[in-house]
Amino acid sequence: MSAQKNSGKTGAEAAASAEGQQIRVALNSARLRTSYANVFQTRCTAEEIILCCGLSQPESLNAPDGGTENVLAVDLDRRIVMTPASAQRLLLALDRALKEHAARFSGNIGGENA
Repeated sequence: MSAQKNSGKTGAEAAASAEGQQIRVALNSARLRTSYANVFQTRCTAEEIILCCGLSQPESLNAPDGGTENVLAVDLDRRIVMTPASAQRLLLALDRALKEHAARFSGNIGGENA
């Protein structure tokens, strides 16, 4: 099944549809928390892909010589651990979301460099 046909489905639904199964996914967002991230760090092992997310903010600190030192403080506060198959579905979902964003908002990604 093409990605276009699966565009409204969750990763689990899309995977099941690709295998010819019908499955209904009940999403529970009662404990869903929102956090902003502008810094990402990725790592991997043989079995897992690890995505660390956080926030960077410029700060001025006192330097040892008595002046000030500009520092980019990065606070990593979320870690998402997934299988390579789940990471692949995330990659496809993000790709679809960015293409939809570009189509709806004239390709402007908020001034950020991809």
